[in-house]
Amino acid sequence: MVVRCIAQMVNSQARNIRSGWKNIFSVFHLAASDSDKSIVELAFHTTGHVINELYPNHFSIMIDSFQDAVKTLSEFACNSNFPSISMDSISLIKSCADCIHRKPQVCLNLNKYMKLFDL
Repeated sequence: MVVRCIAQMVNSQARNIRSGWKNIFSVFHLAASDSDKSIVELAFHTTGHVINELYPNHFSIMIDSFQDAVKTLSEFACNSNFPSISMDSISLIKSCADCIHRKPQVCLNLNKYMKLFDL
C-alpha cells in the first residue's frame, strides 16, 4: 500500500516535488528487492517514469537524489526473480549516465557547492 501511495503521488505531483526525492527512492529501493511481482513492477515503472520523463527536463533540481535513483535501479537489477525488470533497470542506469553526459555543468556546480559547505 505504501508503494502504491508513493507511486500515485509521484505520478500526479512529480513536477511539484522538490525535496522529497531521496525518501521516494528509499521506498522504491526497498520495494525493488521484494518478491511480489506487483510491488516490484509498480515501483520500477514509477522509477522509470522519473528517470525518463523528469530527469531529462528537470535534472538540475533533482540532482540531489541522483545517487539514490542509481542505487534504486541497481537494486532492481539485482532482483533475480524478475529478469526483464533487471535488464530494463540496467538500461535506465545508462539513461542516467546520458543525463550526466548531456549536462555535466550541473554536476560540476554541485561539486563546487558541496566543497563550499564541506558536505
